[in-house]
Amino acid sequence: MSAQRIECGQGRFCLGKSGLTPERETMRIREKVKEYWGIFRADIYVGERKKQNLRTIQAAALLLVAISLLMTSVNLVQGYYVMMFSTLLLAVVFGIAYAACRRARSRRIPILICGGAILGIFTMYTLQGGNDGFATLWTVLVPMLSMVIVGVQEGISFSLYFQLLYIILFWTPLRSYVAAYYTETFMNRFPVLYFCAFAVSSVAMLLYKKQQMAMDNYQKNLEKAVKDERERVTQISLQAIEAISKTVDAKDKYTEEHSSRVAEYSCMIARELGWEEEQIRELRNSALLHDIGKIGIRDAVLNKPGRLDDEEYRLMKSHTVIGGDILDELSFLKNGGDGARYHHERYDGKGYPAGLKGEEIPAVARLICIADTFDAMNSNRIYRKKCDPEYIRSEIRKGSGSQFDPEMTEAFLRVIEKEQLLA
Repeated sequence: MSAQRIECGQGRFCLGKSGLTPERETMRIREKVKEYWGIFRADIYVGERKKQNLRTIQAAALLLVAISLLMTSVNLVQGYYVMMFSTLLLAVVFGIAYAACRRARSRRIPILICGGAILGIFTMYTLQGGNDGFATLWTVLVPMLSMVIVGVQEGISFSLYFQLLYIILFWTPLRSYVAAYYTETFMNRFPVLYFCAFAVSSVAMLLYKKQQMAMDNYQKNLEKAVKDERERVTQISLQAIEAISKTVDAKDKYTEEHSSRVAEYSCMIARELGWEEEQIRELRNSALLHDIGKIGIRDAVLNKPGRLDDEEYRLMKSHTVIGGDILDELSFLKNGGDGARYHHERYDGKGYPAGLKGEEIPAVARLICIADTFDAMNSNRIYRKKCDPEYIRSEIRKGSGSQFDPEMTEAFLRVIEKEQLLA
């Protein structure tokens, strides 16, 4: 369809076949050129792809060693001694590149070694008419192979070098220096043949690289979306934990905010012990819900002002098992049931519900045990007032090795002084 001329008032302008004005068409072309220039310059060889590419270069170098040795044998049999030494030199260089790939963290060194060898040897073949010009034909493989093996940017650079070499050598007065090795037809047509191989390889590999960059961008956006969703779910989960914790504490006005304080004390001890932040976050969640099993205890028992009888005490102790069973069902709370189930175990094995001893008790439960005991002594309860600070310190020290983990006990005593918890 020919270009259309559209009139509007006294003005007129032409639309090309694409339906765009010349100015917009020029702008579109510029944007495309800018886009593909960015694709050309982009480095996609990072992370696992970089390691994979190094392995590819290593495999290619090993294959080229084998091919070079084979060509060395052929040239020796046929009496092409100059070619024999050049292919033997190539085998040595590619062997060095193979060794460099095994040690190098960067792609640059093996690429420079392989690229330098290929450029140098094939330039020599071209200038000297190696194998009566036949060796020059091998360079037709350079564009595609180099772009696939070492990358688009490097491959285009290598290929462009040979394109310029053939134009200068075969289409300028310099052709008289190599006319003895090549026919007129070969010199006239080979730069065009090479350009076709160069152009097809460049377009194909730029499109492939564009696709890879789009996939990388998609993967990056997907990972970000997954991370954002995970953070959102985590935030909702934490809010649910906080709400459940407050529900448990609300059953007994004397233990209001007890779970929050136990969580804070537990985290303080963990930081003093040098725990990782991820471990501390998991500990906090577990500590917030350590008494969740009290939901299953009757208010008459839970809020009884006097001493519990044996049956009531047995019922009260069951809150650990109830809590552990509840939290085991929460998949987002890693090992969440350990804190609830075992925070009344003792280091000497005389605790409940399982009578675990020493490090058989999960570390989370050992921490919560100290923090829980401390807050119980440092808070008003239905059956007594909070204890004297010196009495609390002495009881914590006395429990080291019997009720509490000794290392955690020492850490908590340091925390008490640092944070002035009994000031």
